[in-house]
Amino acid sequence: LIFNGADDDASGTVALMEIAESLAAGEPPGRTLIFLAATGEEKGLIGTEYYLDHPAEPLERTVCNLNFEMVGRPDSKVGGPGRLWLTGNEYTNLAELFNSHDVVIEPDLRPEQNFFRRSDNYAFVRRGIVGQTLSSFDADNDTTYHTEGDEVDTLDLAHMEQAIHHALDATRLLVDGAITPDWTDAGREAVGLPPVENGR
Repeated sequence: LIFNGADDDASGTVALMEIAESLAAGEPPGRTLIFLAATGEEKGLIGTEYYLDHPAEPLERTVCNLNFEMVGRPDSKVGGPGRLWLTGNEYTNLAELFNSHDVVIEPDLRPEQNFFRRSDNYAFVRRGIVGQTLSSFDADNDTTYHTEGDEVDTLDLAHMEQAIHHALDATRLLVDGAITPDWTDAGREAVGLPPVENGR
């Protein structure tokens, strides 16, 4: 059997390429961007770990890893077409920052699925770097996940276009320096970072 993975994760790769093309056509961003298309996620985050061992820029200068995974179909649980949700919502201030700038990103409403630790973002997290995934995967109703049925004709392209526009808006906030993500106390505890002294 051939599993083409139209949603998982060709859709995320398309989002990455569309965002890169859009940002390249505009004014130079305030922060350095690195667009990483990693392989071997389900073999142990192999591609991402390789990048982290051979980074294009020093890891201590890396502000955030924003990962795009499975954005090809809408999730009715977070409002349907065009809506995205963010993994590890409680561990950082990123969703709060997005929403405070009118980029509406929903929380992950399926924490029991542990999506935060199941994608390439988590390799960054293990090194103390804020890393989260934007997705619209409807885990309750998607029957194509990890099957040969995950084909292009099952994608909702209108939703995908809207979702990528939202992902682009979120990315612009990061790359323009309008927002700086940070761990919450719960996030620091979850990833084994020391608490911040004096509330700073």
